[in-house]
Amino acid sequence: MKSAIKVALLVMVLIVLSAPHFGQSKNATVTGTVVGGDGKTAVAGATVRVENGRERVNTKTGGDGRYAFSGIGEGNITVTLVVDGGRSISKGPTFVVSGTETIIDFDLSKTPN
Repeated sequence: MKSAIKVALLVMVLIVLSAPHFGQSKNATVTGTVVGGDGKTAVAGATVRVENGRERVNTKTGGDGRYAFSGIGEGNITVTLVVDGGRSISKGPTFVVSGTETIIDFDLSKTPN
């Protein structure tokens, strides 16, 4: 009887300790801004991709050059900007943490042509 109670208590403790981890594995946010070759002008409509080796998600920058991804899983990601002519610029890998925002900006004035 005492053994069964100990096992039941151990299981309850493990459930309580692991509960905060459930549902948090995919709630990181990745945001950024893309500016043009002058280092100031927002680049609207640019394709930005985030990938972690298992998943790949695309979005477009808004009129202000900003982009945002939510629901990203914790771990290493690479963020890629696809610019005119299909040329791509990647940043990463970057480790993103569940429940946080990671900011990755692209400044085309600081990249080779």
